[in-house]
Amino acid sequence: MYPPVKISLTGSNKIERGASWGPLEIFFPGDFVLWNPLGEIRTKAGGKLLATLGFEPIILADRVENGEIIGVYSRIAPLLTSAQTLAVPATIPTNLWEYDILLQNPDSLTQVFAVSEGSVEVSDRVTVIV
Repeated sequence: MYPPVKISLTGSNKIERGASWGPLEIFFPGDFVLWNPLGEIRTKAGGKLLATLGFEPIILADRVENGEIIGVYSRIAPLLTSAQTLAVPATIPTNLWEYDILLQNPDSLTQVFAVSEGSVEVSDRVTVIV
Protein backbone atom coordinates (compact mmCIF):
# COMPACT_ATOMS: atom_id res chain seq x y z
CA MET A 1 0.00 0.00 0.00
CA TYR A 2 1.00 3.64 -0.13
CA PRO A 3 3.03 5.41 2.59
CA PRO A 4 1.04 7.87 4.72
CA VAL A 5 0.59 11.33 3.23
CA LYS A 6 2.33 14.07 5.20
CA ILE A 7 -0.26 16.77 5.91
CA SER A 8 0.47 19.32 8.61
CA LEU A 9 -2.54 20.64 10.50
CA THR A 10 -1.07 24.11 10.66
CA GLY A 11 -1.85 27.49 9.11
CA SER A 12 -5.31 27.36 7.48
CA ASN A 13 -5.77 23.75 8.70
CA LYS A 14 -4.85 24.52 12.33
CA ILE A 15 -7.18 23.75 15.22
CA GLU A 16 -8.69 26.63 17.17
CA ARG A 17 -9.52 25.76 20.77
CA GLY A 18 -13.24 25.91 21.50
CA ALA A 19 -14.29 25.80 17.83
CA SER A 20 -15.42 22.80 15.79
CA TRP A 21 -12.71 21.68 13.37
CA GLY A 22 -13.00 19.79 10.10
CA PRO A 23 -11.50 21.50 7.06
CA LEU A 24 -9.43 18.51 5.98
CA GLU A 25 -10.36 16.04 3.21
CA ILE A 26 -8.02 13.19 2.32
CA PHE A 27 -8.53 11.15 -0.84
CA PHE A 28 -7.06 7.65 -0.40
CA PRO A 29 -6.82 5.29 -3.40
CA GLY A 30 -9.32 2.42 -3.35
CA ASP A 31 -12.71 1.56 -1.90
CA PHE A 32 -12.52 1.78 1.91
CA VAL A 33 -16.16 2.72 2.58
CA LEU A 34 -16.66 -0.18 5.02
CA TRP A 35 -13.32 0.28 6.82
CA ASN A 36 -12.95 1.97 10.21
CA PRO A 37 -11.04 5.27 10.22
CA LEU A 38 -9.00 5.88 13.38
CA GLY A 39 -7.03 8.93 14.37
CA GLU A 40 -5.42 10.53 17.39
CA ILE A 41 -3.61 13.70 18.38
CA ARG A 42 -0.78 13.18 20.86
CA THR A 43 1.98 15.30 22.38
CA LYS A 44 4.41 13.20 20.31
CA ALA A 45 4.50 9.69 18.86
CA GLY A 46 3.65 7.43 21.80
CA GLY A 47 3.05 10.48 24.02
CA LYS A 48 0.03 11.67 25.98
CA LEU A 49 -3.32 11.35 24.16
CA LEU A 50 -4.87 14.80 23.62
CA ALA A 51 -7.84 13.98 21.33
CA THR A 52 -9.41 11.17 19.36
CA LEU A 53 -10.52 12.25 15.89
CA GLY A 54 -14.07 11.65 14.69
CA PHE A 55 -14.84 11.13 11.02
CA GLU A 56 -17.57 11.87 8.53
CA PRO A 57 -18.79 8.71 6.77
CA ILE A 58 -16.28 7.59 4.12
CA ILE A 59 -17.59 8.15 0.59
CA LEU A 60 -16.25 7.19 -2.84
CA ALA A 61 -15.06 9.73 -5.37
CA ASP A 62 -13.61 9.31 -8.85
CA ARG A 63 -10.27 11.01 -9.39
CA VAL A 64 -10.28 12.86 -12.69
CA GLU A 65 -7.19 14.14 -14.49
CA ASN A 66 -7.31 15.76 -17.93
CA GLY A 67 -10.99 14.84 -18.22
CA GLU A 68 -10.39 11.12 -17.63
CA ILE A 69 -11.24 9.04 -14.57
CA ILE A 70 -7.97 7.58 -13.31
CA GLY A 71 -9.26 5.70 -10.29
CA VAL A 72 -11.64 5.35 -7.39
CA TYR A 73 -10.69 7.09 -4.15
CA SER A 74 -12.16 7.06 -0.65
CA ARG A 75 -12.81 10.49 0.87
CA ILE A 76 -11.72 10.54 4.52
CA ALA A 77 -12.75 13.65 6.48
CA PRO A 78 -11.63 13.91 10.13
CA LEU A 79 -13.38 16.23 12.56
CA LEU A 80 -13.35 17.45 16.15
CA THR A 81 -16.20 18.96 18.17
CA SER A 82 -15.78 22.27 19.96
CA ALA A 83 -15.60 20.40 23.30
CA GLN A 84 -12.80 18.20 21.96
CA THR A 85 -10.75 21.14 20.67
CA LEU A 86 -11.16 22.96 23.97
CA ALA A 87 -9.47 20.01 25.71
CA VAL A 88 -6.34 20.22 23.51
CA PRO A 89 -3.69 22.60 24.87
CA ALA A 90 -2.52 25.43 22.64
CA THR A 91 0.85 24.98 20.96
CA ILE A 92 3.74 27.34 20.52
CA PRO A 93 5.59 27.60 17.19
CA THR A 94 8.51 25.46 18.35
CA ASN A 95 6.39 22.75 20.01
CA LEU A 96 3.63 21.27 17.85
CA TRP A 97 1.56 18.16 18.61
CA GLU A 98 1.42 15.10 16.29
CA TYR A 99 -1.46 13.18 14.69
CA ASP A 100 -2.01 10.19 12.47
CA ILE A 101 -4.96 8.63 10.66
CA LEU A 102 -5.32 4.91 9.97
CA LEU A 103 -7.85 2.68 8.21
CA GLN A 104 -8.68 -0.66 9.84
CA ASN A 105 -10.35 -3.57 8.05
CA PRO A 106 -13.44 -4.55 10.12
CA ASP A 107 -13.13 -8.15 8.89
CA SER A 108 -9.44 -8.48 9.79
CA LEU A 109 -8.52 -6.09 12.62
CA THR A 110 -4.80 -6.68 12.06
CA GLN A 111 -5.06 -5.25 8.53
CA VAL A 112 -4.36 -1.54 8.97
CA PHE A 113 -3.25 1.12 6.48
CA ALA A 114 -1.61 4.41 7.48
CA VAL A 115 -3.37 7.23 5.62
CA SER A 116 -1.97 10.51 6.91
CA GLU A 117 0.30 11.95 9.59
CA GLY A 118 1.83 15.25 10.55
CA SER A 119 2.21 18.13 12.96
CA VAL A 120 -0.70 19.86 14.70
CA GLU A 121 -0.93 23.55 15.57
CA VAL A 122 -3.53 24.57 18.15
CA SER A 123 -4.31 28.22 18.84
CA ASP A 124 -6.27 29.87 21.63
CA ARG A 125 -9.30 31.86 20.61
CA VAL A 126 -10.22 35.17 22.14
CA THR A 127 -13.90 34.22 22.38
CA VAL A 128 -14.64 30.72 23.62
CA ILE A 129 -18.23 29.46 23.60
CA VAL A 130 -18.83 26.42 25.78
